[in-house]
Amino acid sequence: MKPEQTCRARGASLAADALPPELKAQLHSRLMTSGFAGYVEHSEWLAGQGWKISKSALHRYGKRNRAAITEEIKQEADAQVIHQEIRLRCLELASKYSSRSELLPNAEELLEWVRDCV
Repeated sequence: MKPEQTCRARGASLAADALPPELKAQLHSRLMTSGFAGYVEHSEWLAGQGWKISKSALHRYGKRNRAAITEEIKQEADAQVIHQEIRLRCLELASKYSSRSELLPNAEELLEWVRDCV
């Protein structure tokens, strides 16, 4: 079944809910970047991806899910900051106990150890 048929079958108000997860994540990012505006452009972008969803249906989706989308994007950004901080701390620790040639391999080894612990 084509995506356009799926959207029509599910109804306009649920059309965006039918998007595959990776496309929905991109839509969420676009909605955040645009300040939950520009629904015509979002609708055209989705049409280019093979999903025909009206600007009105997207607006309803954005309005209904704004808080959840905002929190999701914030959590992803927080996770990236934490990951960068962990990488930096592993590099810092490796710099105290490694020669210059062993620095990056030792930092990566520490990072793997941290990942295994989590």
